[in-house]
Amino acid sequence: DTLATQTYTLATDERLAARGAGMVFGVSFVLTVITSFVFAMFLGPKPAFGLAFFAGLSAGVAWVATSFGINYLFESKSLKLFGINAGYHVAQFTAMGAILGLWH
Repeated sequence: DTLATQTYTLATDERLAARGAGMVFGVSFVLTVITSFVFAMFLGPKPAFGLAFFAGLSAGVAWVATSFGINYLFESKSLKLFGINAGYHVAQFTAMGAILGLWH
């Protein structure tokens, strides 16, 4: 099976296997922890759930997705790849906001 992103990038099964899943997931986890930590500092102590949720949604849509959009326009990448990558980060930041809003 081909990953959805492989259809729109130069990624192949061989290239993905050469990097190793452990390294990819391990580094991705560390980067996500850093992102979550900085986003928590941005929200401050004990943010209300609604504020944290909508701050996450806003960060995902207005900062990350729009930044991807600019890059994808200049790089002539597909709208479908944009949807996959930007959508992931919108969901990621929204989930971070929701978790931080419930946790604090």
